[in-house]
Amino acid sequence: MNRLDAAALAVGAAGVAAECIALRFGARAWGSGSFAVSAALSGFMAAMAAGGWWLGALGRRRGAAAVFLGSSLAASLCLVSAVPAFLWAGPAFGLLSLLAAAAALGGALPLLGLLGPQSLGRLCALVSAGGVLGAVLARVVPLLGVQAVLVVSGFALAAAAIAVRPLREPASGRDGATAPWAELSGFGVFLCCWAGAVMMGAEAVWVRLLSLVFGSTTGAFATVLAVFLAALAAGAALGPRLLSRLRPVPALGWVLLAAGVSGVLALALFPFLPDAALGSWKLSSGHPALLGLLQAGLAAAVIGPLAVALGAAFPLAAAAGGPRLAPLYAASTAAGAVAPWIVTYVLIPWLGLSGTARALAGACLAAGAAGAASDGHTGRRRAAGFGVCAAALACVLAPGLTPEVVHSGVAVYPAELASSEEEAVGWRAR
Repeated sequence: MNRLDAAALAVGAAGVAAECIALRFGARAWGSGSFAVSAALSGFMAAMAAGGWWLGALGRRRGAAAVFLGSSLAASLCLVSAVPAFLWAGPAFGLLSLLAAAAALGGALPLLGLLGPQSLGRLCALVSAGGVLGAVLARVVPLLGVQAVLVVSGFALAAAAIAVRPLREPASGRDGATAPWAELSGFGVFLCCWAGAVMMGAEAVWVRLLSLVFGSTTGAFATVLAVFLAALAAGAALGPRLLSRLRPVPALGWVLLAAGVSGVLALALFPFLPDAALGSWKLSSGHPALLGLLQAGLAAAVIGPLAVALGAAFPLAAAAGGPRLAPLYAASTAAGAVAPWIVTYVLIPWLGLSGTARALAGACLAAGAAGAASDGHTGRRRAAGFGVCAAALACVLAPGLTPEVVHSGVAVYPAELASSEEEAVGWRAR
């Protein structure tokens, strides 16, 4: 692992840890309702989008390594000072300190991309993998405390930035003249932003759906988030490889088609989760560590393919976009900042959780079909059309969120339901 890889891991870990703590601060400032969660999450994403746009442009003018050092040290200072600001001035000021850190962290990936343009896919994957470490850090907040987690994140980020400082930006990173980038059209940028919005919406919906089976505890939330981020990392590693066989827009189309089909399959698998969750409880005998691993495996089976497909979209577009990495990152992140509001206040009240999951799968299928239709290969176009029709039909016929799943009590009374075979089988009658 080289210095850029270590920096990408540190950025991902610090970003997700700060995001989870920002949600806590938002709950203290505005309550624990949907508004507080959406406001804190959208504010965090919007700050990252603004920082990515400005710092990416600044890095092209002043040198990516120097700007990355300055922004990372600023982010570290904001992370360390968040708790004192929270205690001395109130929750809103602590949240503002974390939003400032988010703006500084938002420029990290565009700056690292300038330093290592040929390894952009790997850097995106490592940022997502670092997010898994950040989710683990967020899970041990009750043990270590918020301040300790933020201090660890800040020092790791500062150390990575100091290690990256001696690196020099390659000539192709400034003008893009010699880099083997394909051309990314405006429609390709739209598809990338569409994927970013669907990714954040799907994360919000599926965390809520899986909490009906795994429970709404911090541990269950961290487990689902870690699985989602790990799958995004796998998709980020695979995405740029599609450019060796397809042009950017058709490649993005096929990625979105895969996400739509995976969303339909996830809906089809969801009704079987309560029985599987009871089996995992009995197999682990309620041991927290083993139960967490088994729950992670179940979550990966349901939402893993969806997250892998969505995780491939941005690295693929970034590898094709080349010098436009910073504005592309900012636009995709801004789309992700808007998505929680639309999902929380429009789609879920109107369609419900399972209906919203269907709508997101349908959105992927529609956008993916438009992208795949630009493929010059006739056989692939026909396959895409057939796949869209079949997946759309399956999306309509997929089982919804049945009352049996909602009232099963698996998330609340797993020990009682797993105590005997009769109770384990009889939960559906409740």
